[in-house]
Amino acid sequence: MRKLFVITFGWDERFALRFLFRREVEKDDKILIITGKIDEKVKKGLDNLLRAIESLGKPEIKVIEAEKLSFFETIKKVKEEMNNVSKVQASLSGGMRWIVVATFLALLLVREKVKEIEIQKENLEGGYILRGKFIRALAQFFSLSSLEKEILYKIYEGKTDIKLLSEALKKDKTTIRRHIQKLKDFLIIKKRKPLIIQPEEYLKVFL
Repeated sequence: MRKLFVITFGWDERFALRFLFRREVEKDDKILIITGKIDEKVKKGLDNLLRAIESLGKPEIKVIEAEKLSFFETIKKVKEEMNNVSKVQASLSGGMRWIVVATFLALLLVREKVKEIEIQKENLEGGYILRGKFIRALAQFFSLSSLEKEILYKIYEGKTDIKLLSEALKKDKTTIRRHIQKLKDFLIIKKRKPLIIQPEEYLKVFL
């Protein structure tokens, strides 16, 4: 199963190297680097990165110079590079803000393939990982009905069983169960038992 490693690149190769060397990159995988205008400073960092990547088994490498594209062309180009892979892991720790945003939007469009998105702190002391589960839930959130959003509020307040939700929202249990199943399918909540609902840790983001 071929994997794609996506990197937004500024000029400092350290972010990309930390990302790649902490993951299992194989020779059949692909590395996609999205950068702005390749001037002397960017080229130096890029050359250092490409030399280091050789030690990973010489995976396929593609560089997109987004400066030559529009914002929407960049989204389209990045998305197209994700078509023939099974899993995508991304580092959005370097590069210009508009390139980071364009790449993130492309990742949303192929959310079923996204395993994780890494964002490192500028001082390289830690960072954040957005799991694919959260990315898929985020994309689905905008299609929720007003009742489903009310259910999420009630669950966040502690009403975590069907009976309490039914009473609080004045809806029959069958209706509540149907919407609960949809929220579970959308990865926003999980069910511990048939009648007990447990919120995902990121539920508060959607409220």
